[in-house]
Parts: sequence; C-alpha cells; structure tokens
Amino acid sequence: MAEISEEFLKYRLLSKRPGRSGVELSLGDLPGEFEFVRMDWVSTWLDRLNVVHSREGNLTATRAITAQGRLIWLVANPNFRRAYHSRSDTATDAFDEARTAWRRRAEFRNRKTEMKRILGELRLLRVRHNVTVEDAYASPLCEEGVDGFLRSLGLGRFRRFPGWLIAWLSIFDRQVGMVLYEARKRHELGGATAEGRRQSDPVNSSPSDIGRSGSPDYAQPR
Repeated sequence: MAEISEEFLKYRLLSKRPGRSGVELSLGDLPGEFEFVRMDWVSTWLDRLNVVHSREGNLTATRAITAQGRLIWLVANPNFRRAYHSRSDTATDAFDEARTAWRRRAEFRNRKTEMKRILGELRLLRVRHNVTVEDAYASPLCEEGVDGFLRSLGLGRFRRFPGWLIAWLSIFDRQVGMVLYEARKRHELGGATAEGRRQSDPVNSSPSDIGRSGSPDYAQPR
C-alpha cells in the first residue's frame, strides 16, 4: 500500500468538521490543532476542534483519521487509561460501541483462571484449534486495533492462525487473551465436528510441522 501523505490525512480530517469543508479552510491557517497519537497499535491524527461530548458528559469522541486513511472516532473515558477506536459513522454510535466493549472487558477480567488454562493448553499443544480475524472482531477489542496489531507483526494479509501461535503472541499484548477466549468459545460450540476439522485444517499444524515438505503455511491469507 502506498504511503498516504500527512497533508492529505489532515486535509481530509479538516473537511469533516461540522459546517466546514476542506475547500473553505486551509491547513496553513490552523497550526497546532491536529495531534498525532499512537495508541494500542493504531497511529492516528486527531482534530482537537472536532470533539463530541456524550449526553452524560463523561465521555468524549474526537474525530480522527488513521495513517491508512480511515476516518474513526477516538472515544475517551476519564476512568480508563485506554481510549477506544470506533469505526462507527456517528459519535453517538461510537459511544454505544465503546460502552459495550468496556463492559465486556470488565467481565473478561473475572476469567483470569480460565484464561491461564486456555493459554497453557494452546502453548503446550494440549488443545489445538485455529484463531480467526473474525474471532478478534467478535471480542471486546476494537477492529482498528486488531488490524494494527497484525500489521505491526507483518501478519496483516492473513485471516486464520494456529491457536498456539496467537497464544505465544499474547506475550506482546495481554489483550490478545480476549481473542483466544472468543476462538475457544467458537471451537467448543463446534461440538463433535471440531476434531474432524482439526485433522484436515492446515492452521492446526504444530510448530514442528512448519517448514516440512508439503506442509501448508502457518496462516491463511485474506
């Protein structure tokens, strides 16, 4: 993907201010109103003059654009260190999405013992199942952060991974555990057919299988 210029990103972000357009305003007239932030694997430019407050007044949604050119909302809660990157079109929808994600993350923190077991089983190959990008999107993590994490590790073009690999990658970011939890739920819901799929599924290969003659790649491209 060709690199998108900083000027283009700012210009597009500027055009999204309520009642204004990029034609009416020039970047040179507005110094210092854009802030570059990298958080949770996502690089963004924020427009500090395009901020929406929730009805309760405790949340803010700042219009932002990613380094890849996607317009998003960065939802912040003073009670949390991490903000939430929302792909929703409106700030109202972004607030709802963030609230739901934060509630689910709080529930997940009560599953520490279960997650320790899942990580151990996958890392030691006691249980084998794949993990998909859809599992990550179904988790309380933001989709933008999921894509940024994979991109940072050079895995952005893949869609499926062996569970043991993702379990070890959780060392880089503990939030990956939420993705593994969703994958385990999907695997267990598969019931009786799960073992048959595992035997024929290349992404369930063990680390020692990778690189053998005739062995499939460790991940499935998009």
